[in-house]
Amino acid sequence: MASIDIISFVCCVGKKTIRKLLDKVTKRSFNHYTNNMELLGGNGMTVENYESKFGKSKYNRDHHVEGVWFIGMVKRSERKHVKLVIVENRKKDTLHAMLKSSIKEDSVIYTDG
Repeated sequence: MASIDIISFVCCVGKKTIRKLLDKVTKRSFNHYTNNMELLGGNGMTVENYESKFGKSKYNRDHHVEGVWFIGMVKRSERKHVKLVIVENRKKDTLHAMLKSSIKEDSVIYTDG
């Protein structure tokens, strides 16, 4: 039995209703996470920045991968903080604006590009 089936059975509610509720909870959780993220770094702290594309190549070939670009940021400290942000493209202006809105100004930034 899939998890939606179990929830539907236990709550005596239709599967379609459960899917709609789970979709709403997921969207609200994501919006809350992205709207309330604290800025990383500060006071000369180092923040590492990585670009990655998550997806899969068509027909298991080694070229063009369909997927989504993410920027991952990690604050180097005893207590590491991680932030993942979906980006529409990897253009310089897009990445610069995203980094500016995610990292404090007095931070040291290491990047893979």
